[in-house]
Amino acid sequence: MRQKLVALQKELNQGLVGREETIRAALLAMVAGENALLIGPPGTAKSLLARRLSQAMAPVAADQPAYFEYLLTKFSTPEELFGPLSLTALKQDRFHRNTTGYLPTVQVAFLDEIFKASSSILNSLLTILNERKFHNGTEAMQVPLQSLVAASNELPRGQPELSALYDRFLIRRHVDYLAQEQLSALFEPLQGGEVSAANRLTVAELADLQQRAEAVVFSEEIRQAVREIWTAHAELFKENAEETLSDRRFVKVLHVLRISAASNGRSEVDLSDLVLLKDCLWSDEANAPRVHELVLTVVKKHDRLAEDASVSTGKGSSEDKQNQKPVAAVKPVAPPKSAALGTVIKGFKGSGTESDPLLIENLENLQG
Repeated sequence: MRQKLVALQKELNQGLVGREETIRAALLAMVAGENALLIGPPGTAKSLLARRLSQAMAPVAADQPAYFEYLLTKFSTPEELFGPLSLTALKQDRFHRNTTGYLPTVQVAFLDEIFKASSSILNSLLTILNERKFHNGTEAMQVPLQSLVAASNELPRGQPELSALYDRFLIRRHVDYLAQEQLSALFEPLQGGEVSAANRLTVAELADLQQRAEAVVFSEEIRQAVREIWTAHAELFKENAEETLSDRRFVKVLHVLRISAASNGRSEVDLSDLVLLKDCLWSDEANAPRVHELVLTVVKKHDRLAEDASVSTGKGSSEDKQNQKPVAAVKPVAPPKSAALGTVIKGFKGSGTESDPLLIENLENLQG
């Protein structure tokens, strides 16, 4: 699965400049079954990014629509998103929409200018985004939506009625204009744009990934790091009510961390997964750099070299194991030039042999 995701990202990035992290974040949201929000000025390829992402999913059936997109205005009506009313049903005194080809029947959707949704659209969007259900008359339809990508030129400031809608987007990315040094890449013809059928994700593959993610565990150290991030966030923004983190966001964040670990073939969340929280814990894009710094500060605090190899591999006498104490952060140590293969190097995991190589887990390991 990991190799397929890497290949998929490569194809999604073809022909785009400076959008690698945004593609990665939006793809993570889709794989996790979450929603992503792209915020930025016009002309920053937000719509193109969403259309690219729609190709990442393999269609369930040839005759079933897989993608829906729409530009919302304050005059948009529910019929434009959810389908027209059925005249046949109305004659039978039933309220029912013909939803085929509209938002309630697709796997991936893109809504531009999402915060211009009218109140008549808002309530239906809330249940689709969170519960993946659409109330079609008296029937509660299960929506096959894997991810909804939304875009906006600005955030809904001073509009508390939109706060519930905003909270439904777990992954948030600010998409800005390219840096000056990146503009030269635009002189070349932009190639690519099509995702090969072999790299598209199937419903079965995503279901299998979700199942494996449920078995992913959190070590006590990672649990502590997440709690510290939450506490530091509350302290940093204690005078800013708009930056409050909901319990729902906490639960969804844990799910995304499990998905990240499972998609990388791991059974346990590690510190590298926590860096993803930089795109999940801000409401105002002006605070995104502060949240990024906060997350990295906590991650660096917990980042340390692995325990002595004799501890981590179970080597050593029973007496040694009884006397073992937690190993503090160890300064990078270069392997002795005379060290023979199979020699255990203190402060590193692995013994340096072909069957038990040294494990490089962070920058300090690499420097060592």
